[in-house]
Amino acid sequence: MFTPVRVLFGIVGAIALWYGLKSLGVIGGSSNMVGPLPAPAGTPNAALIQQQAFTSPWQVTNGDLHLTTPSWSNNSNAAIQSADLECDQYDPNNADKAQQHIRLTVSNGSPLPGGDSDQFSDLDIGKAVQNLSKVNCGIMAVTLPQGTTAQ
Repeated sequence: MFTPVRVLFGIVGAIALWYGLKSLGVIGGSSNMVGPLPAPAGTPNAALIQQQAFTSPWQVTNGDLHLTTPSWSNNSNAAIQSADLECDQYDPNNADKAQQHIRLTVSNGSPLPGGDSDQFSDLDIGKAVQNLSKVNCGIMAVTLPQGTTAQ
């Protein structure tokens, strides 16, 4: 028999269950990145690093953080063999809770030409932090093709 008190407890219980599963990353939401990480200054190829761009929506699925339809753009004039992508996970208090590094390379192994971009399939970053609220990713280093130097 349904009584107002039982209905109220049922609604409160369902909300508590949903919030608990979402905070654990079992239920995923989707969002765009808030913005890129600042490129490190004073590192080798710093000017080339600052000319790289990475964008992707993100989603938590079964507790793992996924970058969906990520795109790397090389806005420089130089070909780039690979890039070190750092993705940081933040909680609602804007505390950086986890960093993951991923080496980006073009699928056929060739360098990414200057002025070109490459899209990737889903990238699994690993376990999402509890209460994840935003993700920022940025290119932190680049590797030039063997035998070339920065222009």
